[in-house]
Amino acid sequence: MQILEGVVERISGHEITATIAQMHLLPSAQDEICKILPANFNCRLSGIAAWADKIRGLPQFRWTSGLHYVNPSDDWPPQKCTFGGSGWKTDQNILNGLVNVTRGVETLQG
Repeated sequence: MQILEGVVERISGHEITATIAQMHLLPSAQDEICKILPANFNCRLSGIAAWADKIRGLPQFRWTSGLHYVNPSDDWPPQKCTFGGSGWKTDQNILNGLVNVTRGVETLQG
């Protein structure tokens, strides 16, 4: 039961964060989000905010688990919290994942 509570808290946290972020978008960005999202999401990012948590446990997507975190090598919360001053534990992290996806989008857009 405790594991399920943790998953629900993570998903709720992502949805709340997405809702707050969406409130601060420029109208032009909001318009683009509405064009991208399926109609059943009613232009709301909260509905897709936790997609990575939802798929990473599936066998075909387990390889993406590391992409969910930054993983600085010198970070030991709560005793010591740093952000990559000594590098990263692995190249498979969210920062490199974002770079790779951004490059792919840039390539598609020309």
